[in-house]
Amino acid sequence: MINHKDRVAENKGMDSFFWFDYETFGLDVARDRPVQFGGLRTNLELIPIEDPIRIFARPTEDYLPNPGSCLITGITPAVALERGVPENQFIAQILREMSRAGTCNVGYNNLRFDDELTRHTLYRNLMDPFSREWRDGNSRWDLLNVVRATRALRPEGLEWPLDSEGRPTLKLDLLTAANGISHEHAHDALSDVLATLALAKLVREKQPRLFAYLFELRRKARVLELVGTGKYEPFLWISTRMSIDSLNLGMVVVVGRQPANPNALIVYDLGFDPDRAMEEVSPDPGEGQFSPFSLLHINRAPSVAPVSSLRMIDQQRLDFDLDKRQRNLRRLKQLSIRKAPGYEILSKPNIPETLPDIDLALYAGGFASERDRKLLEAFRQPESEGFLEIPNSFDNQGYRELCRRYRARNYPERLSEDEKAEWRAFCELRHQGVGGFLSVEEYKSQICALRGDPEMDAGRGGILDELDAYPAFLSG
Repeated sequence: MINHKDRVAENKGMDSFFWFDYETFGLDVARDRPVQFGGLRTNLELIPIEDPIRIFARPTEDYLPNPGSCLITGITPAVALERGVPENQFIAQILREMSRAGTCNVGYNNLRFDDELTRHTLYRNLMDPFSREWRDGNSRWDLLNVVRATRALRPEGLEWPLDSEGRPTLKLDLLTAANGISHEHAHDALSDVLATLALAKLVREKQPRLFAYLFELRRKARVLELVGTGKYEPFLWISTRMSIDSLNLGMVVVVGRQPANPNALIVYDLGFDPDRAMEEVSPDPGEGQFSPFSLLHINRAPSVAPVSSLRMIDQQRLDFDLDKRQRNLRRLKQLSIRKAPGYEILSKPNIPETLPDIDLALYAGGFASERDRKLLEAFRQPESEGFLEIPNSFDNQGYRELCRRYRARNYPERLSEDEKAEWRAFCELRHQGVGGFLSVEEYKSQICALRGDPEMDAGRGGILDELDAYPAFLSG
């Protein structure tokens, strides 16, 4: 392992972790909505320094939840309407916590899910989706990546569970149970936060050097020190892009960079024969199969390590053939690997998909201009003269429609009769499934399918009864 002693100066501006988790009404981060949030701030020693946060968001009339998600969490629209606040207030409180100077925001699988959900919710509510992640010394980290790397490289001191089919699993509830961590209310946001924090403490206690090393990798500069772009220097990468047969551990080398995205490196998995890669392997070979080419994002705290950190005992435990990978590296250097089909596909510019609905255009519209940011802030602020008055002109005219929806969702009492009629018509289109949103027909079909579960108990059946009545409540 690279010897980075303490790095006191590096962490001087970082004074707290903010551990967080969402419960949601579905798994589509752009279309589905958060319903509950839990958060807890700790110091760098993982000791809580403030009271925890637990808040709910009210659903809006244009949206139907995924019934299966409601069964998992036990949170129905009726519960959220009773306990929650409008979504703009919900996400504004979260943003205040995440934006505090020197905060490292961290959860469990947050980089792939919770952070994306945060971005889309901020965008939908006319707030800056990105700056909390880097401004004022802020950063983000993901304990799931840490746990995955610990399992592969330094598993001693923790118990590693298997799922019901005997496969390795890193599900939070199974990990906590296997390691004697209290987690009484899985799928309650704050309970999941407390379980995540307890798991972090255990990893830090059992493998302190690895924990500290991976913490440094939340900074892009630290990642770049190791991966040696352009030098064909191999390193270890622990990622779901690598096979579960080696517990997601792979030995890779950087072979290029994705155009227009300096944070996305194209890497080659040295477990693959380079000669075959020149002919037949694509970057998306299908479920259960892997490609030699992947994208490694240096701004997502990747779990990377020098090859020297792989002990002989780990090679034997993982059946990891290091000699084969070294041979593949030597052959790779002899080939024009950038002509391989997999490389050529990944090296094409990433053009955002054209989306018909402005709610889904977070990445399609680019960053807001400084002028648009000021106009949106004035529109949102109750103390502003322009509060809820839609500006005539934005640099990105899509914001006019977002402003109309924002006002209807969060301030329905401020709508005129004509605006109320327009909003009802919009909601009806959403309930018909326009834009890929869940339709009433699909919603009812899912409820019907869930009722057929032979293990359905009375309590969960009551949740389905409540959900069944929800579309009528919205239309009434």
